[in-house]
Amino acid sequence: MFCTSLRQRPEWAPIIPELYTSTSFKFWETALRTHDLALPLPSTSKTGTSHLRVLLLSPSSVEESNRPETISRLERFSTLTGGDSIAIAFLLYLPQPLRSSSGMHAYMALQALLLSHSLPIPILPLPTPTSLLPTLTHYVSQFSLQPQLTIAPLTLLPHTTTTAPLRPLPEHTIHILSDLYHSLAEVATATGSEAGRRQLTEWVGEEVAVGMREFWADEWVCE
Repeated sequence: MFCTSLRQRPEWAPIIPELYTSTSFKFWETALRTHDLALPLPSTSKTGTSHLRVLLLSPSSVEESNRPETISRLERFSTLTGGDSIAIAFLLYLPQPLRSSSGMHAYMALQALLLSHSLPIPILPLPTPTSLLPTLTHYVSQFSLQPQLTIAPLTLLPHTTTTAPLRPLPEHTIHILSDLYHSLAEVATATGSEAGRRQLTEWVGEEVAVGMREFWADEWVCE
């Protein structure tokens, strides 16, 4: 299901037709007080269907004038189901008429907001509105393999650079990478493609991206 309030939000309204025609989930429109989307999770339990509840945010959500309302929404949202099976889908880029800040700056502001208020909510970064459904489909599929998802950084990520162990990847970089990728295999794949290297450079900077690329050039991942 999705919240009818999306119709009044210019950055999200265009995805409504895609929600209705989705083959991955069955959506219907309703009024939701605390979140924007609810998706059924795979389960072998006979006690009923559990749901992933999703809050849709964009760069405008962390602007100074909107920040108090966003904090209030996040605090209410974090109490749902004891904080389990919830996630934020964050839109990185907006069309020029709606753009007031860079997606990267807004993304870091949201991370800082969650950390400062002790709200451990996973963030799913979206390059465009149309990437919402593919991203959610992939994320939901992970629950059947790993029922208790966590946003803690992947254990070995700090060491996946040629500057380690003297200079492992900094904590802020770890947070960015653990939001972008779900496994070391995905990180390794990103460093091996031109598109993946461009994305890494954009998010973590040229120096860090080069260190990671050189590290993975001589390594491989077994799963």
